[in-house]
Amino acid sequence: FLVSCSSERKKPAGIMVMDDRLSIELILETPEIVTPIGLTVDDEDNLYVLESHTHSQAKDYAGPKYDRIKKGVDNDGDARPDKWIIYADSINDGMNIFWDKETIYLAEKDSIFSLKDTDGDGIADERKVLVQMLSPGGARVYDHAGLMGVVIGPDDWLYISRGNAGGMDLTFVGADGSTFDSYGEGGNIMRCRPDGSQLEEIARGFWNPFDIKFTASGNLMAIENDPDSRGPNKLLDIVPGGEYGYHSMYGSSGIHPYLSWNGELPGTLPYAAGIGEAPSGLIDASYTNFPEEYKGQILATIWEENSIVNVPLAPYYSSVKGVAKVLVKGDSSFHPVSLATNSRGDLYISDWVVREYPNHGHGRIWLVSSGRNEPITNSPPKSNEYLSMLEKTYEFE
Repeated sequence: FLVSCSSERKKPAGIMVMDDRLSIELILETPEIVTPIGLTVDDEDNLYVLESHTHSQAKDYAGPKYDRIKKGVDNDGDARPDKWIIYADSINDGMNIFWDKETIYLAEKDSIFSLKDTDGDGIADERKVLVQMLSPGGARVYDHAGLMGVVIGPDDWLYISRGNAGGMDLTFVGADGSTFDSYGEGGNIMRCRPDGSQLEEIARGFWNPFDIKFTASGNLMAIENDPDSRGPNKLLDIVPGGEYGYHSMYGSSGIHPYLSWNGELPGTLPYAAGIGEAPSGLIDASYTNFPEEYKGQILATIWEENSIVNVPLAPYYSSVKGVAKVLVKGDSSFHPVSLATNSRGDLYISDWVVREYPNHGHGRIWLVSSGRNEPITNSPPKSNEYLSMLEKTYEFE
C-alpha cells in the first residue's frame, strides 16, 4: 500500500510558535493520515507513525479494522517523507512505538512486541511477544489504563510504562517467564531486556504515565495524567525504586489522606513540574535543532490545551524542577500526541485533531525546525550515576 505526499509545503492555520527562530509546517493530513499517535524515526531518518483505528471504535466506524504503522520514506533528506507504505498491520489497541537497532518496539494495551523487517522490503515480517499484561479475573482493562510508553534506555534495557487499572488484579509476564503482580498500586514503570527477559518493576504510584523518555544526560522522565479531581498533571523524574504517591485502592479522586500528589507523604516523591491537562508525549529538546538554550529542556504535548510546552529544568536537591512555558499554541483542532526527531533535530508532531476519544477519521503530522541542517550528536551516556542506581537492589513494601 503506497500513498504520496504533496510537494507543496503547507502553511499552518490557527497555530503559533512562540519563538520566531522556529517554523512549523503541516506535512501530512487527512486522508493520508488518520488519528496518528505514536511516532519514531529510524537510523535512515524514515518516519514511522502508529495510526489508531481500534481506540474506543464506534460500531459504524468506516476505517480499517486494525491499527497499523505507516512508514514514511525520506529519499531526499529534507525531513518530509516522499512516499508512505504500511510497515505493520493487524495491531489492536496500539499505544506507542520506539525504534532501536533495526527493531520497532510496539506497545499495545495488553502486550509489548518487537517488530523487524528481516528481508529489507520495508515491511515488518517478524513479530515477537516480549511482555504480556494478564488479568486473572478476565476483566477488560480500559484503553488508557494499560501499557503505554516504551523506550530503550542507555543501559540497553527496554522500559515500559503502565496506567492505573483501578482495583484490578494484574500479572505481568516476560518472554522468559519472569513475572511480577500488581493490585491496587496505580500505574507503574517496569523494564526488561530487549528480548523480553528479566522483567522487573522499577517504580510505582502513578495515575497514567502516558509517555517515558530518556534525556541526553541519561535520566528517565515521564509525563502523567492526573486523577479525576486533583491536578496538576505532572512531569516526573523517575528514580529507580521510587514511589510517586498514587494508589488506586484509595479511589480516583486523588484527595484521600493516604494519597500523595507532590511528595506530601513520607516515602513519596514530588513532581519535577506541573503541566497542563492530558499530557501525551515528551522528548528532551537536546535532540532537536532548536537554539542552544533549549538543550536540557523537556518538550511535552498537552492534548487538552492544544499546545506544546517547554520546561527548563534546574537542579533541585537530588532531582530537577522547572516551570512549563507554552512553545506551540494551536486552535481547537490541534490535539498533539507524540514527538520524535530525526538525525538533524527536526521535530515531528502527531495531531489527533478532533477532541473525541473514539476514532474519527482525522489526523495531521507537523514539522517544527530551526532550519539548521547539521547532525545532532546528543545521546544518553552508557555509564552515569542514574544507571548505577539501577544496578542496586531495591524492594517495594
